[in-house]
Amino acid sequence: MLAPEPRWHSGRAPTPLNVGRSCRLNQISVVERTGKEFRIIALPLADVQFVSVSRGIIQYHTQDKQYAQITTLEELEAFLSHAPSFVRSERGFIINTDHAECFDDERQLVVMLGGAEVPVSNRRRRVVLARVKVVRDGFGRISHGPVKRRSVIV
Repeated sequence: MLAPEPRWHSGRAPTPLNVGRSCRLNQISVVERTGKEFRIIALPLADVQFVSVSRGIIQYHTQDKQYAQITTLEELEAFLSHAPSFVRSERGFIINTDHAECFDDERQLVVMLGGAEVPVSNRRRRVVLARVKVVRDGFGRISHGPVKRRSVIV
């Protein structure tokens, strides 16, 4: 005889984004590892600098720590759709533009406040540039706001 399927209060199984906690829009449930023990904590979205994915595991990068979660980047992007400061910069990265120091136009990446560098794809460059306030071009000049690429005729 087969075991009955579990019933959930909402009618569906909890997703990794809200497992163990009620779904709050300003925080996310993540796994924190301390030694050999794991525990689920509520991480405020304001503390997250950027999110990266590697081998199916989402890594939340804060100023001093990293937290892990198993979910898809598409599901996380849908969860963060209410937060205008989060924008997808490349296939495996979502940045929090509140923590962005500047956009390096020459190397096509965003430099975060802690010094971390997050790549930006050509396809998503315009969206990221519209949200990052300080831009550094290839000549070391800094401007406040998006810059347009200039062609140089020799």
